[in-house]
Amino acid sequence: MTAAARARAALARWNAVGARRRATRTGALGHADLLARGVFVSTSEGVWHRFGTPLPHHLRRSRRHLDVVGAEPSRHPLRDALLLAARRLPPPWAFLSHGPSGPYTVVTTTFEGGMLFLEPGRSVARTVEGGGANERYATLRRRFSEHVRCPSYRFVDDLLVEEFVTGRHPLELDDDALVALVRTLVLDYAHLARAEWEVDSRRIVESALDLVRGAALPDGFPSPSELAAFVARTPEWGTVPSGADPQVNNLVVAPDGTPVPIDLGVMVLAPFFVFPVGMIASAHGAVLAAYLDGGLDEAVGQLFTSARAAFDATRRDRVLVLALWAAVTCWYEARRLTVVDDLARVGALLAEQWDDLGLGAPGTAP
Repeated sequence: MTAAARARAALARWNAVGARRRATRTGALGHADLLARGVFVSTSEGVWHRFGTPLPHHLRRSRRHLDVVGAEPSRHPLRDALLLAARRLPPPWAFLSHGPSGPYTVVTTTFEGGMLFLEPGRSVARTVEGGGANERYATLRRRFSEHVRCPSYRFVDDLLVEEFVTGRHPLELDDDALVALVRTLVLDYAHLARAEWEVDSRRIVESALDLVRGAALPDGFPSPSELAAFVARTPEWGTVPSGADPQVNNLVVAPDGTPVPIDLGVMVLAPFFVFPVGMIASAHGAVLAAYLDGGLDEAVGQLFTSARAAFDATRRDRVLVLALWAAVTCWYEARRLTVVDDLARVGALLAEQWDDLGLGAPGTAP
């Protein structure tokens, strides 16, 4: 990279951090009555917290990926110092909360673009649409929580207020414990599928297959005909009430070792495998390796059996399940971005999911 290109990249990072801070500050001040009195300062991840209030450990860990897109480790101390400045220095740096005193000392944004307020150790609140959507949400959340442990919650005006879950970040566990944690979550979803499975009126799996069939496929992705044959082995790909963002950052390890999904501001009826397989994919490392080597076959087999779906304990079926997860995730994202008719963009979205798994190039046998 040339010096000019590095300068442009540094400026882009500076502007991105500043824009993220301004947007979050504006959103926070729009709900000033929820904030505790005091001076709020910003981190580079777009999180504001009252001066003197430490950020919850899980939040610090989960927001690291937002720090500076494109920043790479350097062997040069001076460059490292400049990159750190690019992350930390863009204004705004602080704002004063002096209105009616609320309980929340930490504020940031959600993936969906709403606001998230934290009272560490007690509660988490997020802005929601309200109205009739709350009733549907409550129904899905009740069905979900009967089988998968999650925080208690209540609606307060336009806020969804949840219990603050105290625990560890999954990536702090050793490899064996992390694999066991994800195995437990998959089994929880097997119980969910057994009790809550329903016919998918949207036919999401088939729609996802149709969407990616016309796009350029990433290296190592199964052929459309092979993936279609795998899909055809299951008479009906049903859905279950589910969280919408399967990332290990949205999982807390409770003190008793139980996996607790958090960030459940959106509940959907999704194909039964999307959340647990997405969690395997996002965990990478030991979890993905254990899955590909068959270490999660018993749990995954129970999940598929509970959902009336076909799965053979072979490496090829494991790869096909990952490919189907990538295709469905691409379908969701393409719809969210309204780019379902843009085959180039669809191919790029699919590659974002698939390439991250590192499953090889054409001609390999994953």
